[in-house]
Amino acid sequence: MSLPGIREIEQTLRSRISDGTYAVRTWLPTTRHLAAEFGVAPTSVQTALKPLQEEKLLASRRPLGTYIVDPRQPGVPPPGRVSQTVAYVGQALRERLRVGTYPPGSRLPTNQELATEFNAWPTTISKALKPLKTEGLVVNGPGWAYVARPAPGPEERQGTLAATRTASDPGARPGLLDGESCPPAVSGTALPAGTGPGEVTISAKNLEDEHT
Repeated sequence: MSLPGIREIEQTLRSRISDGTYAVRTWLPTTRHLAAEFGVAPTSVQTALKPLQEEKLLASRRPLGTYIVDPRQPGVPPPGRVSQTVAYVGQALRERLRVGTYPPGSRLPTNQELATEFNAWPTTISKALKPLKTEGLVVNGPGWAYVARPAPGPEERQGTLAATRTASDPGARPGLLDGESCPPAVSGTALPAGTGPGEVTISAKNLEDEHT
């Protein structure tokens, strides 16, 4: 089966924008995601995107990625891509700690290794790891980060957060710490190492298209 040419990729993306498959003010799947879908090099996808960007159907916002332009608000990108990516990666890593994919005492993959797996910038991985380090689940060692202890399950973690908040404010209602929000729960099965975020930006493997 022959691979699609640049013109064919452009027309396919144009059709998806036209019929609402890619709605306005949503992030386009990453260049690497589209390249894998069409079976071509990322540079071919980038070339196919250029006419759509010139026609103002698409716009890029580095390092977040490429989005479908809303003609009523052409300069306004979709909200929340980076924060959703950080939340997803953090949740995936927390689940791996909980089920023992990364057992206590083991070396965590490097930020670059995780960035490659999750199709994200290393700085995004750092942000996702920060709460785990704050909670003492992951600690920095000489040159590497290590797993200190398993992550608690959702109920246990909620109870810890509630106790912490009550201790600091006896009149507070049980629940999350001020300013904290939990990402959607990951299903009961663990996300294995090598599992990417799927279609996260809320369409997609919608991790931020940090490498557009």
